[in-house]
Amino acid sequence: ECGVPYVLLGEVGLGVSGATTIRGEMFRVSSETMKSLDEYEGVGKGYYKRVEVMVVVGKRTERCFMFGLHTSLDGLSTDCVVSEYTKVLHEKLYQPIRHIELKQHRYLSIPTDVAS
Repeated sequence: ECGVPYVLLGEVGLGVSGATTIRGEMFRVSSETMKSLDEYEGVGKGYYKRVEVMVVVGKRTERCFMFGLHTSLDGLSTDCVVSEYTKVLHEKLYQPIRHIELKQHRYLSIPTDVAS
């Protein structure tokens, strides 16, 4: 609805043989930053879940965390599946004001028409 990409955890083979490959970026962050990311992503409110995954970087494999949805939520589409969310797609799809409105509604229980 606002062009934000998300991984629907129940739809990919995370932790199951034949796991799906997801292209993305990897960052090393402090435990304090990870707590802030959990808060930002709504982990404590059950919106996103943080899961441990194995990431292939060149010829080595590293344990990392990623965020994804437990199940699809009302208003979020599962129709558009992309192999990689690129800057071109971001510029085409992302609607920042709508994204903020949705976060307010879902995270803070503030009606989305307040900003209108």
